Amino acid sequence: MTLDDNLRGTHPILEMRVRGLLSEPSLKAYGTYPAVRTYSKQKYLYDGWKAGKRGFNTAADPDRVLMTGPDFPYEWKPRGSWHMIQSDGYGHAVDLKRPWHVTRAQADRAIKPFLNKWGLMQTALNVGEWWHLQALTSQGWVDGPLPSSGDEMFITHDQRNDKYQVHVAGLGSTVVDSPAHWQEVIANGRLTGTYASPHMEALYKKIAQSA
Repeated sequence: MTLDDNLRGTHPILEMRVRGLLSEPSLKAYGTYPAVRTYSKQKYLYDGWKAGKRGFNTAADPDRVLMTGPDFPYEWKPRGSWHMIQSDGYGHAVDLKRPWHVTRAQADRAIKPFLNKWGLMQTALNVGEWWHLQALTSQGWVDGPLPSSGDEMFITHDQRNDKYQVHVAGLGSTVVDSPAHWQEVIANGRLTGTYASPHMEALYKKIAQSA
């Protein structure tokens, strides 16, 4: 599978940061596994690990609800695994794939110098997973680069409260209540291009006030 295939369904900010990490010259031979998992896939991995089956790594309970800290920017609670689609409509974890001739310890050392640069965190080191990376954790977003193009908008949806977290590249982010005209944007997950909308001027002002 291609990198595009493996990153399909991940949050655009996570996708952008992973692509940046893998663009580093010393990491060009690295890749990823398919990032987003269904509930059934996560349960299969979890059940296999709990049963002690050979070849199964530690896996999160697909039915768990994670605790979040005060800096977590959404009102929804992450559920199951970060690899599963969360309430904002995206997966939030990527597993790296190392070259066949590189050991786990060597791979861990190879990626570490670039994690801060690209705003990624190894959140499963306690279970020995050097490869598991996130940009959003239960404590909030990891500091790092955001898409720099001036014509990109990223939107996540808090389904429980029907609010949208809107990020406009170069401006910042804000939360807006759900108006009907955002539905097509949410369905696409990401909107790029020129915004021909009578609501955009008010949105820009709201973002500026939130900065």
